[in-house]
Amino acid sequence: MRSLSVLVLFCGLGTLACEVTHMPVSLEAAESDVPSDHPDPVQPVSCNGLCIGTAPATYTGPSLFWLGLPAAVPVCPPGTPHEGIEGIVQGTQVAVLAKECRITPSDLCSDEGLTCAPIPEPDLHLCIHHDGEAGCPSDYPERATISEVETHMPVTLCCQKPTLPG
Repeated sequence: MRSLSVLVLFCGLGTLACEVTHMPVSLEAAESDVPSDHPDPVQPVSCNGLCIGTAPATYTGPSLFWLGLPAAVPVCPPGTPHEGIEGIVQGTQVAVLAKECRITPSDLCSDEGLTCAPIPEPDLHLCIHHDGEAGCPSDYPERATISEVETHMPVTLCCQKPTLPG
């Protein structure tokens, strides 16, 4: 008999909880609780850099790449601190090193298919890359082939054209 009483009590509490949680709430009443001079508490998050095209399925990136003399290799900037591949650019008169600073992909752009990237410093380029020989998509038209430092394998580097401020 005691078990039956406990069962009835739990069923009653469960029914009460369901009724309380499913009570309709008036939207007008909720909005009237917020003072009119109070800013909207829900602000959409947005990209505070550039919204750029994501890499095609067989490519890696986008990333920031530094291209320059091997003796002057900088550290990756704070917004992109993780290093990726390094390689010697093929077909140049002097040794030019390419060093990747990885971008953490995000979906903060309002258009589908774009990713948020930091605005590159003047000596950095927005690029994607592909193992082996490959063509470049139209939004990353500048092509170079690098020989990856560790494996000596060719990597196709496709970069956006630098955008000049102003």
